[in-house]
Amino acid sequence: MNKTKIKFRDLKVHEKFKLIKSKGLYVGSRIYNGTKILLFSIFGFFVELWLDLNLNKILNIGLITDEIVELIYVDKIALKM
Repeated sequence: MNKTKIKFRDLKVHEKFKLIKSKGLYVGSRIYNGTKILLFSIFGFFVELWLDLNLNKILNIGLITDEIVELIYVDKIALKM
């Protein structure tokens, strides 16, 4: 894991949110058990923001591997060519 990923991983949720809001690129989303999960690209890697739709509250923001992105989001991402 590169230093940027480690630094991001170790931030508090509100710090991760600020970075995603200012530097992140929205890629796609999905719903899982009543939770909306937003996928962002930031600093060359992917992160998911887990949002409780009932509480309108961020539950977590975490790293996700490229391989998992391909498996889960392949039919949910519109690529611009």
